[in-house]
Amino acid sequence: MTKKEPKIKIFVTHHKPWYIYEDDIYVPIQVGKKNAKVDLWILWDDTWDNISDRNSQYAELTAQYWVWKNYDLSDVDYVWFCHYRRYMTYCYNPNIFNHLITRKNPYWKREDSSLFLWKWKSLREYNHICEFDKNILKNNSQNIKNFIEKNPCDVYTLKRKKILKLFWFKFGIEPRFWFVNHEEVRNDAVEFYVKTHKNQWNIIKWTEKEYKGYYPFNRHIYLMKREFFLMYMEWLFKFLFGFEEILKNKKYDWFFVYERFMAIFSEPLITYWLYYMQKINNIKVLSDANQIMFV
Repeated sequence: MTKKEPKIKIFVTHHKPWYIYEDDIYVPIQVGKKNAKVDLWILWDDTWDNISDRNSQYAELTAQYWVWKNYDLSDVDYVWFCHYRRYMTYCYNPNIFNHLITRKNPYWKREDSSLFLWKWKSLREYNHICEFDKNILKNNSQNIKNFIEKNPCDVYTLKRKKILKLFWFKFGIEPRFWFVNHEEVRNDAVEFYVKTHKNQWNIIKWTEKEYKGYYPFNRHIYLMKREFFLMYMEWLFKFLFGFEEILKNKKYDWFFVYERFMAIFSEPLITYWLYYMQKINNIKVLSDANQIMFV
């Protein structure tokens, strides 16, 4: 009896004109369409039940919310989210020389850029750097299917990036896991988390101990079985919407001008959720993916 090939939908978030690739697996979606000045003529995040008008705070999460609430996932086995320039991969390895042959390099325009830093960043973030090529995406999606068949898991994520011990004194456990430098806000976040997740204080401590030498998962890039994606969305947005109200009620003025705060703040939260699900539901998580980075 032949094994059924897993059906995957790869949702790729776009917010500005760039290369757009679409087929029966890749589904490009425009985020922040409600207030956008440009129409990319792809799937929009401002129809039906949506939070498109809050994109300045939630960034790519407005696409994830829209898919959760509106997209028909009934016949989908795995849900995968990527950015228009960043994709999970198991068939492309990190490189340090492609910057020499690419015509466009965004890091060269930055004040802190250098040849050494570019190579270091590429290896540290497990990046395969290259110019956009739709054949790479085609090959990557088929390889992901093959990889899932051979390595069945519930959730797949990027490799965990190690923290150099030299920097531990600078980046304490709590600031790294809550992505908030404002101590009062960080305390509010932890307090609200414990309040809304009874008996999970130990989960926080277990998670932070387990990941002490690593940065938490970030970038909102992951591949999940459909049922766990639905559970994660329910958990994540219930927490974020509640915490947003706390921020507004306490009148933190900076919250209203700090763009992408909710998106950046929420990036590491998946680390808690995954660890909790591993402890309670025994889900299988594989954190072994590299990252394709188009430049």
